[in-house]
Amino acid sequence: MIEESIRKQYSAGSARRDAHPKAHGCVNAEIHIVETLSETLSKGMFVPGKTYQAWIRFSNGSGDPTHADIKRDARGMAIKVLGVPGKKLLDDEAQATTQDFVMINHPVFFATDPVRYLRFMNDANSDHFYRKLLIPFDLGAKGTRIALETRSSKISNPLQTRYWSMVPYQLGTGLERQAVKYSVRPCSTVVDPMPKEPSHDFLRAALRDTLQSADACMEFLVQPRTSSSMDVEDSRIEWKEAQAPFSKVATIR
Repeated sequence: MIEESIRKQYSAGSARRDAHPKAHGCVNAEIHIVETLSETLSKGMFVPGKTYQAWIRFSNGSGDPTHADIKRDARGMAIKVLGVPGKKLLDDEAQATTQDFVMINHPVFFATDPVRYLRFMNDANSDHFYRKLLIPFDLGAKGTRIALETRSSKISNPLQTRYWSMVPYQLGTGLERQAVKYSVRPCSTVVDPMPKEPSHDFLRAALRDTLQSADACMEFLVQPRTSSSMDVEDSRIEWKEAQAPFSKVATIR
């Protein structure tokens, strides 16, 4: 019953969203943590050999739920992992046994802090056209460029796309804590061609058709911070993989 409630929240909650309101689908998944995970990454829910059930929601980033899938946009992947014990930071989730990972198919975020992001959201959602002209001032030159890049992608299948957490998170506690970023990528490098005459919701159809034919496989990756030059406050700065490689911590099916 808990899983059914979560599924309904993921599916029906779109009407209340100001971002990512259009879902391509909400799918059931299994997340298996690798058996040989290093001690430095074996923190929190990353228990070597453990398997979790999860719900995953794939979506478009546009605030317009009628947005056609062929239009350029950010693409989202939100994972709700079930059966995760431990203290929660949010008071209204104190009794929850879930953990969320929210990712987009772009490695960095366009706003550096909550105040700047709130100004952006207020102007972007305003009914007054002149307020939208303030968006470049809200985000600055670098943030505006990243926002445009984030919303410029076209994909042929949500299951064949790589996603990033964009911002760093804390993994572990006490002296062993470290800053990390997350990413999910397909197990296979095969990518479907773009349809010649895509339907309005062709990404939903691609998601459905793929999973009707076989299970999908994706890898969950963690990127530990390896240098103090990798900023944890400025979410616009990418941690280059050459300097801080990602490590596989789990397989998603």
